[in-house]
Amino acid sequence: MKHFSRIPAVLGTAAVLVVSAGCGVGGPPSGAPGTGTAPSVSPGTGGTPAPSDDASPSPSAPGTATLGPDGVVTVGAGQEFKVRNDNSTVTINCNAGGEIDVEANAAHVTITGNCLDVDLKGSGNTVAIAASDDVDIDSGGTGNTLTAQALEKLRIKGSQNTVTLGSISEEIRLEGGNNTVAYQQGSPQTRDEGSGNSLTRG
Repeated sequence: MKHFSRIPAVLGTAAVLVVSAGCGVGGPPSGAPGTGTAPSVSPGTGGTPAPSDDASPSPSAPGTATLGPDGVVTVGAGQEFKVRNDNSTVTINCNAGGEIDVEANAAHVTITGNCLDVDLKGSGNTVAIAASDDVDIDSGGTGNTLTAQALEKLRIKGSQNTVTLGSISEEIRLEGGNNTVAYQQGSPQTRDEGSGNSLTRG
């Protein structure tokens, strides 16, 4: 009987060894390489999270306009700035180029310097431009008041816009309806493909 009484003790020891070995089964501990979740980063940002639409322009971000201490946004060649806040007042300086998109409604926008392109996509805006190669009023642009000292090209797809120009050198193209355009100087090509538009010189 003493010979057989040792069997349970041996089995008990084997069970303990199996349980102890099982404690090491599973994935690597938390924090080990390859187990964390990578932060979400927008493609093409070089590892920097993309700024929100409401963020102020950052001078450190390539291709982004800069906001000066005087509140004037400066846009250089190859850069773009979008006006998105309704009923806002914005002053923008185009430093030898830059593209401006006015997507807001009822905003007051003053643009100095010489821009490459200005697009009006909103309605009821008042926009004053010193100089730009191109100005486009998109099909959604209605009831805007635009003044410009010097342009090369003007294209209007929207309706009921009023445009007053000091000079324009290359082209005026009207595709929308009930727009009023007047210019003082220049001999641009003119194309009126819309209806109810008024185009005068002088």
